[in-house]
Amino acid sequence: MDPASVEAAFSVEPNTPGSLRWVDNTLIFTPDRPWAEQSQVTFRLRDGVRSERGLPLIGSRVWSFRVGAPRLLYLWPSGGNADLYAATLDSAEPERLTESEHGVREYAVGGMGSVVVYAAVRSDGQADFWQLDLAGGDDRLVYACPADSQCGSPALSEDGEHLAFEQADSRPGPGAEPLKGMRRVMLLPMAGGDPRQVSPDDHLAMLPVWAPDGKLAYYDGTLRASVVLSPIDGAIREVLAYVPNDLGLTGAWSADSAFLVFPEIAFLTEPESDDAHASEETEGAFHSHLVRAQVPSLAVTDISAPSEELVEDASPALSPDGEWLAFARKYLDPQRWTQGRQLWLARPDGAQARQLLNEPAFNHSALVWSADSRRLAYMRLNQADLGQPPEIFIFDVQAGAARLVRAQAYSPQWLP
Repeated sequence: MDPASVEAAFSVEPNTPGSLRWVDNTLIFTPDRPWAEQSQVTFRLRDGVRSERGLPLIGSRVWSFRVGAPRLLYLWPSGGNADLYAATLDSAEPERLTESEHGVREYAVGGMGSVVVYAAVRSDGQADFWQLDLAGGDDRLVYACPADSQCGSPALSEDGEHLAFEQADSRPGPGAEPLKGMRRVMLLPMAGGDPRQVSPDDHLAMLPVWAPDGKLAYYDGTLRASVVLSPIDGAIREVLAYVPNDLGLTGAWSADSAFLVFPEIAFLTEPESDDAHASEETEGAFHSHLVRAQVPSLAVTDISAPSEELVEDASPALSPDGEWLAFARKYLDPQRWTQGRQLWLARPDGAQARQLLNEPAFNHSALVWSADSRRLAYMRLNQADLGQPPEIFIFDVQAGAARLVRAQAYSPQWLP
């Protein structure tokens, strides 16, 4: 199609400010603010649309949908073979989505919330990747991990067309024994075909993460940096940036795909205190700050530094509306030290940081935003009694209140 004619003929009811972008031959409209739940949204293509060769579209086109309530996915139970469940905000009973004989190890959401790829454990302890169509219910095997390999860390692109994942194989070594566990990042086309390797053969690569615009980042343990690849197009790939990182976590993408936020190691300076106990507590220790790196310019900002405190920050999550950064923070000075990291909120540059919860015995992690940027889901673990199971909570940012979703649950993800 001729992109300009399509965009000129496109309209939304109710009239909604937003942006248009093309992914190959698909036009994607992203509203500036989410539509209200249960509202009816109608799209129109008026007359005047034509192909690149000038052929007109006969008649107009109209289609619509009703906005559903968001759902929260998670794995349950933590103490046995887990399966994937979905719960709406007002449902008393969650919906079971998978029935895997040996359990589901991990999963990823993609296709703009329409599909899930999950790692189903086999009888030999390895895992294969299956795709679940959330609209039609189709459940199919998309990649059988080779018998001498280990596959994990699935990451599904927003358009649902590519699956990135880790694969560790046994390889011939210099002697008789094979080399085991060298992880690589692979890319599988979901329409069919074999996966291809996107990381160097002799590098330790892991933790792929997709940006909303199609860029792919993964952590290269050999280079001690996150590698950012250009949007995937067939067999073409180009390295856009190497983002130095000693801690080994890829981090989180911003909603506009302009930067990554990730935790980085920083060593403690000598405490300015006569407190001998404080010196013993901090001597030789290290802490983590959140760092923001622009891509591809690599302009780096220490987000945690403005606090001028001894802190350990982790689990960054950037809101879809681009307004907020949620993270978990632990103070390291003896006066404010807690067993677990607490839930915090700040602007993406670290300004206006404020604590949301004060539960010193609990560690808060796995933070994920709902599509409307109103709610945070997270996992809570009792550090004072590690025998207690993990719990999934939802925090309403506007109301300032948290509620339990389910005990013995972990790995939350939102469906829009």
